[in-house]
Amino acid sequence: MYLGAGRETRTLTVSPPLDFESSASTNSAIPARAASINDSRKPRLYANAQSSMQITDFDYDLPRELVAQFPVEPRSASRLLTLDIAGGEIADYRFADLPNLLRAGDLLVFNNTRVIPARLFARKQSGGRAELLIERILDPQRVLVQARASKPLRAGADLVIADEISARVLQRDGEFYLLRLDTAEPLPGLLERIGHIPLPPY
Repeated sequence: MYLGAGRETRTLTVSPPLDFESSASTNSAIPARAASINDSRKPRLYANAQSSMQITDFDYDLPRELVAQFPVEPRSASRLLTLDIAGGEIADYRFADLPNLLRAGDLLVFNNTRVIPARLFARKQSGGRAELLIERILDPQRVLVQARASKPLRAGADLVIADEISARVLQRDGEFYLLRLDTAEPLPGLLERIGHIPLPPY
């Protein structure tokens, strides 16, 4: 049996429009209902490990207003989606039901990572706005980011982050930008102070 919450992600990418907000919680998703997976995707989902799997196999439509923006209270009331591999049955439960779903020999994998406040808002020399999402901290001053702005950032361009931290675009590397921040403050602490949690939809 595969168990998963199905509504939370740790992947960091750039979010859509800056002014999008939602009141949805982890309790508001459309229920999956008990059902069988009996369409053309079933052979791929249940094939052995030697078969190919495409990322498009996991595509689905989720209305933006139903994407969780804050955890449900109490946390044990969060939704739990289960899949019975043997029969292909999927069903909705609550996380508090987990002990009753486990059997002897089941393997539990715990993810204790947390989302860091890696979303930054910046201003370009032209006055335009840019949204930055830190992908990786490379050293005390350099970061690799994804950026969203009205026009692509250029190497050599200067930014002001949170109206106080100067940054320079050093180069573009595929979908990412290499930035140098003009600060002596340790970057983890800086992010905690001026950064924002990147909320889905990303």
